[in-house]
Amino acid sequence: MAQECYSGVHMRLYVPIGIAAVVLVCLAPPLGLFAVLWRSRQRLDEPRVQQQYGFLYMRYKSRFFWWESVLMLEELALVAVEVFGRGLPAVSHHILLMLAAFILVSMVNMACAPTRSRLVGLLEFLSMGVLGLTVTLSLYFVVGTELISSGVQGFLGVLIVFINVALLFTLLLAVLMKSWPSVRTKSFKLWQGASKRLNGPCFGGAN
Repeated sequence: MAQECYSGVHMRLYVPIGIAAVVLVCLAPPLGLFAVLWRSRQRLDEPRVQQQYGFLYMRYKSRFFWWESVLMLEELALVAVEVFGRGLPAVSHHILLMLAAFILVSMVNMACAPTRSRLVGLLEFLSMGVLGLTVTLSLYFVVGTELISSGVQGFLGVLIVFINVALLFTLLLAVLMKSWPSVRTKSFKLWQGASKRLNGPCFGGAN
């Protein structure tokens, strides 16, 4: 457990094993998914294909039917930056690398705008923006901490919590607004059904 990372046995044995595992376990799924969708690209409108693979591409524009693979690769890249960035000589370098990755992913997603729903694209952008802000503000706790008073550090901590809670509230509100019409319709049908049963002969209603 005391083995130093990226040196000695860890570098000679475990790093190659980790790279092989990343290739097989992490890269294979998005590439395999892309291959499956590409092979079926001419039949994406068929009911059978939609039933099998629709959850993978129907939320994207038709020309971006393969974007789920890109999304998986983006997530893999962020995880790789988080894990392998720990080998950098300074924590601040790791944070800056993560920030650069967030900005790059946001630029790609906003430039392509692959989702059919503008709201989904906006929420993804806000999520990545909050991550970037969180990482940026965390630099104040790493670099030049002796120059910042405890009061300022407390304020920054509260600010980080606030923007993340605000994002969570926004996501929940968006979900509720999106699902409210269907929930209202189902509730109305249930209420109608309950009213009919209560007014039926078993409950003393009209014959």
